[in-house]
Amino acid sequence: MDYLDCRILVELARDRNMTHAAQTLFLSQPALTRRIKNLEREFGVPLVIRRSKGIAFTERGDRLLDAARKMLMDYEVLKSDLAAFQEGRVSGELRIGAIYVLLESVLPPLIASFASRCPEVAFQLVAQPNVKLFHGRRVHLGSEPMYVVSKEPIDLADLPMLPRIDAVRNAKLNALLDAWWNERYRHPPRSLVRVSNSNIGLKLVSLGMGYAFVSESSLANFGSGLFRTPMYDGRGQPVLRHTFLYYRNEVLRLRQAAAFLDFIEKTGLPPPSGAGGDRDEPPGSLTGPGRGV
Repeated sequence: MDYLDCRILVELARDRNMTHAAQTLFLSQPALTRRIKNLEREFGVPLVIRRSKGIAFTERGDRLLDAARKMLMDYEVLKSDLAAFQEGRVSGELRIGAIYVLLESVLPPLIASFASRCPEVAFQLVAQPNVKLFHGRRVHLGSEPMYVVSKEPIDLADLPMLPRIDAVRNAKLNALLDAWWNERYRHPPRSLVRVSNSNIGLKLVSLGMGYAFVSESSLANFGSGLFRTPMYDGRGQPVLRHTFLYYRNEVLRLRQAAAFLDFIEKTGLPPPSGAGGDRDEPPGSLTGPGRGV
């Protein structure tokens, strides 16, 4: 089993999809399939089970996957250490998985600021579904207020009678917004449209199709022309969305990961640049190159 085999196993574990893994690794799908079959012959055991909705690892496949992750980490640590022959030099590559709108709006200024301090660190940014990002330890990066946003001024008392645009969010934020709603209303919301992120939702709001719950940073591209009403809980406190970075302990063996984590713990998140985005908690996960989250 070589470096590419380890990458293949980790990518398969991330997406559970042969086609996506092949595309990420710039391989043809037949070439990737042959590598898997060669591994199964080499170790004499089945490693993956093919299903209609993707693949699953066998119990022995999971053991080999753990070994592949460790081998990739050891490789990156060695490469980083050998490259850092000048005192205080931080180099290597970091992989960050995040929801798409975070990659678009919040991470660019954060990475630009870090790069000015550690210019030899390279980044690989990967869009991933929110559900795949909750792993390991976490660092709180900041909080921001939530708003009810509409094209025209509205009275919050009228919300149950008005159409609502909902974005796909994580369970914690959904619970927060549901609690806010249930404190005030006896009737369920009139959910008109469910969208994949708040940029789409805000576009529909700007067309007058309904109102939406969005965070402050989501309004970066839609600050003018829309009305925003701050959200407060039953105690009169602002309703806040919290942003976290998740990471596994072993990535701190990489000097570039440790430096990046120290940087964001001290600075937090900068204001989003360009397009706004729905910062679903967590914003992302920090890994070494080729690592799964």
